[in-house]
Amino acid sequence: MGYFFYSLSASSNASLAVAYSLIVKFGWRDNDKDRHRLPFQIIPIIIATILSLVPLPGKNYNYNGNFFCDISASPYGCTEETMPCTRGINALIMGLAVGVIPFMVFFLIIIVAVIVLIYSVFKQEQRMDRYQHGDASHNRRMTNQTARQGMYYICAFGVCWIPWYIYAIIEFRHGYIPTALGVIHLTTMPLQGVFNALVYFRPKYKSDRESKPTESRLSAVLRVLRISMPTIKCCKKSNLPQQQPQSDRFDDHAINGEKKDVTKDMTLNGEEATKSDGP
Repeated sequence: MGYFFYSLSASSNASLAVAYSLIVKFGWRDNDKDRHRLPFQIIPIIIATILSLVPLPGKNYNYNGNFFCDISASPYGCTEETMPCTRGINALIMGLAVGVIPFMVFFLIIIVAVIVLIYSVFKQEQRMDRYQHGDASHNRRMTNQTARQGMYYICAFGVCWIPWYIYAIIEFRHGYIPTALGVIHLTTMPLQGVFNALVYFRPKYKSDRESKPTESRLSAVLRVLRISMPTIKCCKKSNLPQQQPQSDRFDDHAINGEKKDVTKDMTLNGEEATKSDGP
């Protein structure tokens, strides 16, 4: 299950990068999205299923001497010279085949997809130059923004997965994993979703800050996340007219029941109704 979700996470990030680059390159519209979306959702699931099931027949999933079961030989530390392995004889080769190589391919796909995305935006801006004049014709604002966003996406993936690459390569070459590296790998990998969320929210945050520069950064973050804080109104004078206290309003009625205050809200023959006080 661990390898299934590892593979699904990495392949989904690669699939998403490819989808974005193709949307920009070919100009897919919203009504075309459903037609193109299915392959980018199914292919990562198929890849993750294959990569996680291939090590099973050779009994390559075993305790790796660190924190959990992994693609490793059993008993832990077994070699042809010291003690024979009872399970996962080809575990190191299997780890390289379904672990290191595919995940490096996913990383390469993300880098290539981002480059294609940036180039597509650049070509679109070049085509728009004929409609602009002066310095505006050489403005590459969209290209620069796309390049920065693409670099953030690559860095988000790299920060999470590069420790795992080092982890897998060391295990392949030496047959063991340093504890410190295992801790780093187990800390960075679950943060993939957090880093992706930061990358996706960044353009909206910058746009909100530019539209409302005088407001605080926290308020911009709350608006981007669509979190509404309750408004507390205190220590402010009310603009509504103050009403007469209840005791004052009914004092006239309390004097022998004789004094009455009658107000008419209707007009008669265009003349305003008058307020009459009877003794």
